[in-house]
Amino acid sequence: PTRRPPSRPPTPCRRELRPKRKRTPAKPKGPEAASPTRAFHEHQARIQGCFATHVAEGEPAPRMQVDFAIGPSGQVKRAAVTPAGVAGTPLGGCIAKIARGTRFPGQGEQLSFTIQVTTRRVAAP
Repeated sequence: PTRRPPSRPPTPCRRELRPKRKRTPAKPKGPEAASPTRAFHEHQARIQGCFATHVAEGEPAPRMQVDFAIGPSGQVKRAAVTPAGVAGTPLGGCIAKIARGTRFPGQGEQLSFTIQVTTRRVAAP
């Protein structure tokens, strides 16, 4: 028995007919969406500048934290340096200014959190 040649070219499989789509991972919502700490620490050079300007060489850097309240879009609604003894100093004012200007990723809801601000002296090369 002889085989007849096909009368039409074979059709591509269904998978080849579909255009390839780029898959983008689903964006998580809520506090897991993006680390608020990461957004604040992107200003690390400016934060270090505050310490370099307002803390004398050899003087211990004060312990402090920044209490944040952000809106659903990530806009800072409140940023307060604590303790109050540090907040009223030029160093506290410098850190507060950076904190108020930080743009956080949208979380989809209002969020309040605290970030510790620490520093350590690094020997000059």
